[in-house]
Amino acid sequence: MAAAAQAFSASYREARSRFLAAADALGLPPQSHLHPLPGRDGEVLAMDVVRDGPADAQAVLILSSGCHGLEGYCGSGVQLFALQDAEWRAHAHAAGVAVLYVHALNPYGFSHGRRVTHENVDLNRNFQDFSQPLPDNPDYRELAPLLLPEVWPPDAANQAAL
Repeated sequence: MAAAAQAFSASYREARSRFLAAADALGLPPQSHLHPLPGRDGEVLAMDVVRDGPADAQAVLILSSGCHGLEGYCGSGVQLFALQDAEWRAHAHAAGVAVLYVHALNPYGFSHGRRVTHENVDLNRNFQDFSQPLPDNPDYRELAPLLLPEVWPPDAANQAAL
C-alpha cells in the first residue's frame, strides 16, 4: 500500500511532471494538447495522452483523470501507479489490451483547484454535439443574466431577483 500512496502528487505541476517522466521511462511518447492559459503557479497546462500497447490491439482501455479538476489528484495517482506496475502492464499486453492514458482532461481545473474549466464548464455535464445546432433552452436564457450578471459581485437587485 505504501507504494500506491507514493503515486499521488501535491500539485498539478508535480502530477504532470511525474506522469510525463513515467511515460518517458517506458519509451511512450506523449501527445500534449496545450491549454491557452497558465496554471495557478504560472505553469504550462496541457492534456497529455499516452498509448501503451500496439495500434492493432484487440481492445483499448481508456484511463482518464481530471475531468473535474479537483479529481485530477486521485486519477493522476492511479495512472502513475499503473504506468509503474510492470506486472499489470504485461497482463494487459498479454490480453491484447492497449491502455490509453488521458492525463488531466481539465488541466485548468486541476491546477486551479476547480471542478470546472476556465470557461466555467463542467465537462461531465456538457455532452452536446457541437457540430449540430444546440437545443433551445428558454429557461436558461431567462436565468443567465441573473447567474452571470454584468456587475460582479452581484448587486442587491440581482440578489433579490434570484
